[in-house]
Amino acid sequence: MTMVVIIGAGVAGLAAAQRLQQQGIRATIYEKSRGVGGRAATRRIDSFTFDHGAQYVKAPSGDLLELMHASHAYDLERDVWAFTADGTIDTGDPVQNADPKWTWQSGVTALAKTLAAPLDVRLETTIQRIEQTPRGGYRIYDSDGTLRDEADYVLLTPPAPQICELLQASQLDPAQQNQFLSLLRPISYRPCLSIALAYAQRPALDWYALINTDRQHPITWLAAEHDKAGHVPVPHALFIAQLSPQFTQYHWESAVKGTYGRHGEPLPDYVTTTHTLVQALAGTDLGQPLWANVQRWKYALPEAGVSFEQINLPNSRLFFAGDFTFGRGRVHLAIESGWLAGERIGAAIRPTFAVRYS
Repeated sequence: MTMVVIIGAGVAGLAAAQRLQQQGIRATIYEKSRGVGGRAATRRIDSFTFDHGAQYVKAPSGDLLELMHASHAYDLERDVWAFTADGTIDTGDPVQNADPKWTWQSGVTALAKTLAAPLDVRLETTIQRIEQTPRGGYRIYDSDGTLRDEADYVLLTPPAPQICELLQASQLDPAQQNQFLSLLRPISYRPCLSIALAYAQRPALDWYALINTDRQHPITWLAAEHDKAGHVPVPHALFIAQLSPQFTQYHWESAVKGTYGRHGEPLPDYVTTTHTLVQALAGTDLGQPLWANVQRWKYALPEAGVSFEQINLPNSRLFFAGDFTFGRGRVHLAIESGWLAGERIGAAIRPTFAVRYS
């Protein structure tokens, strides 16, 4: 029997398992995808490497800084500027720009891989329901209805709507189940289309990235991925455009993830529109894209959240972690929530150890 099962191998789940391992507690992680990291995601096309989810990570604490060094991150040392709907660009927030922007030559997934390296992670396994046992533990079932594991404690780290689906399909104490659902159901997320555009020429820019401050532009974030060491071969350029919720929702059904234009075929209309917007913000003619890659993030950023203390109930063996417990979509907050969950689970387990082995 596994002591702890963690559902989700995003950075929150990985950080929780790391913290448990440091306390000598075994955890098994189940992840539905083929890789770890969740929105800390990197892709490779030909000789191009790009981060199409989280762009970089901040490290406001000593533990986070230690993790940055352990994963061989480096400070990008380039500024994020701001722009408004009319295309006015300014130098951005000097305080925010003074903070290091940690990134990786091999991509942001290096962070998740560092966390995952010593852990027991079971990929391509969708957990569909959990069942509480008479003794207070849990049985874990996959999407085929197969019993995958049994655990004394369970940590849930997917986005809140996916947790709600899992809880609704589960057999739990009804009062706790209803309490969890009442806290999680109101949490909504902003969807995001992330479009990578590769070009033959690299413009000279005063900024690494632009952020839309009035939320009135179709692009919310535009980043020069070629500023990251080892990501883009010279003299090429690669821009990451993350589109607004309004633009994303309008094109969501027609936007199919994948790579377009590599063999001269026409780009989808919404990609061509994005290319035009990117050129306008870059202030230069970039030529036609060599190719474009489209990724869809249904649960990109939580609009609001529930506090970690409120959702992690006293005397419960079911725990929750993720950036939705802080109400802001940030990688470092997801990691910190995972560490906190690992500490809480460890504190709950230690009295059990004392009873069993005294």
